[in-house]
Amino acid sequence: MFNRVLNDLVNSERKLRELIALEKEKQEAMRDVNKLRKTFASHDLDELTLEKPELMEGKINRASKRVLEKLEELTDPNQFDEKDSNNS
Repeated sequence: MFNRVLNDLVNSERKLRELIALEKEKQEAMRDVNKLRKTFASHDLDELTLEKPELMEGKINRASKRVLEKLEELTDPNQFDEKDSNNS
């Protein structure tokens, strides 16, 4: 019985650590979102695009590529697979 209670406590602590890590990631992502909002609010992208279309096209393409790579990383179905360990 003691072992089961101890295992439950260890599992609860592990889950809590995972939640804390996720919360930190969420806060960092929100900081990034707020930074981007401020950046976009201070620029007239329509005017800039009309004045320098090649510049904006390059920026948009690079940013789109980064977003797609991150999306692929986040949606990788194998990301939670346990790593093989030869230390057994």
